[in-house]
Amino acid sequence: MLAEVDAYLEEHPFEHSKPVHRKKRKSAVQQPAYVAPVVDPAVFNLAPYIRERKRHVNMERR
Repeated sequence: MLAEVDAYLEEHPFEHSKPVHRKKRKSAVQQPAYVAPVVDPAVFNLAPYIRERKRHVNMERR
């Protein structure tokens, strides 16, 4: 069987000796048109919002 394959490959060599270069696809995720402004964490305090959310979660558990 291998001899038959070798004989066939000698008669019909591969057409491409170099690997085929494929085009790179563009990523499906596109950059957003709007970028949110950077907020200084020292100025924007999340503690009250976190406490309020924890309170709501605890109330839902009861």
